[in-house]
Amino acid sequence: MADEPAVKGPSKRPEFAALLGMNPLFAGLGDEAIRGVASLCTRRHLESGEVLFQKGDKGDALYGVRRGRVRIETGTAGGGRLTLNVLGPGDLFGEIALFDGQPRTADAIAAEASELFLVRRSDFLSYLEREPRVTVRLNDHVDYEGGVATWIDNLDGARPYGNDLDPTLNLDILEVSFRNLGRWKILETPQRLQTVRRIITFQRRLVESGAFVNPRSHIYYLPELYCAYFGRCYGAFITLPAIARAALDPEGTFDVIRARVLAYVQGHLIACELNPFDAALALIALVHLGADVATFTPALHCIVTQVGEGGRHGPFRGYEWNKMKTPTRILVGGPEVTSAFVLMALALARKAMLTRR
Repeated sequence: MADEPAVKGPSKRPEFAALLGMNPLFAGLGDEAIRGVASLCTRRHLESGEVLFQKGDKGDALYGVRRGRVRIETGTAGGGRLTLNVLGPGDLFGEIALFDGQPRTADAIAAEASELFLVRRSDFLSYLEREPRVTVRLNDHVDYEGGVATWIDNLDGARPYGNDLDPTLNLDILEVSFRNLGRWKILETPQRLQTVRRIITFQRRLVESGAFVNPRSHIYYLPELYCAYFGRCYGAFITLPAIARAALDPEGTFDVIRARVLAYVQGHLIACELNPFDAALALIALVHLGADVATFTPALHCIVTQVGEGGRHGPFRGYEWNKMKTPTRILVGGPEVTSAFVLMALALARKAMLTRR
């Protein structure tokens, strides 16, 4: 059915604004910005069994259930149907589509006659151009002071989408700075040295607060990825001369972070049920952080026993995760990405096992 005009009157916009305010992606924007996004919403009515969108369709809208139920499902290898979630009044779904516009990863079908709120991506992007204060939010307990923000450009090179601060991208900045320390004259340039030290301090606060283990610390964030990224960063750091390490990190922050990350990998990540993608990330972290080779066993066991899970698509399958209560599923990567991480991890682990015996 066609969308109705934008929601009018005093009752509907506050209702939709309340739904937005309860969603982790929007909660940190502030009341004014939430009301602005809510002002963009229209309504759509679905009959029972009506398809809202199908897997592969362009992600062009955010939806909120006002009444009724919407079933999120996908096809199975055997030709059947698998229900991933059933959404009812108060649930939002499709929110990531507002930012990335990527294809839908499942089908959405009305389980009964339903009324939905919706915000079109085109309207949302136009709103951001008018209201540049709206940015990708950080978790409330992440102190971002000292971190480097990444501006999100559109195809024309403009920056209508606000900025973003990703802990793992800040680790990338540190790693490339360490690998190009002399070439970029970081120790000789006070401003560059101060920038590196500020990022290191930002990372210490993130880890000491415990926020680095919280998947909600960033819109596209996994603690497992953070551990692997820090492992690579630490590996670059310890190859530097001692005098350079002392100049970059006079407070010994890297030792503090290493201990916390290593404890998380050994005490939580490899102690839980693993998939090959997580196992590869754990191995990368363990090797770079100098862990005993005996601790590699759970990750190696997982990788070996899961070879072939990808069927005809490859030795491993692609992995996705859902960190919100609604089915916002984000694909980490396809089968080839899992295989690439596994090969990287196995190469590192083999070298460590040969040299640390």
